[in-house]
Amino acid sequence: MSSFKVYAKQAKQRLKNNFWSDVIDERNQAKQTRDIVEAQSFLVRQKQELKERIYNADFESDEEFYRRVKQILSGEEVVTNPLSVLIDHDAVATMSESQKQAYLLKLSNRFQQAVERYAQEKRQA
Repeated sequence: MSSFKVYAKQAKQRLKNNFWSDVIDERNQAKQTRDIVEAQSFLVRQKQELKERIYNADFESDEEFYRRVKQILSGEEVVTNPLSVLIDHDAVATMSESQKQAYLLKLSNRFQQAVERYAQEKRQA
């Protein structure tokens, strides 16, 4: 038999055995499973955020900081030194050099975390 006839017989056999309807059913099940997993991960994120709001006293200031970073990152203009925009100039003016260094280090760590969060949210959207 020619290979064309073999392929035709195999295709006919797949149609008789409901092969394609089984494939569609498997895909729908996979989609439902994926939806359930996404919903569960959304609930986990919501619970974590709620715990942060309850137990983290600095949550509001962290969210305000994140909003400022998000505004910088999504803005039209290019900001070459975002820390200079985020810094509290009045507080820094009264600090010693070692305090300034510690403040800038903490600020840069918070900025890096906010950038990672922004990138993650952008990927998910």
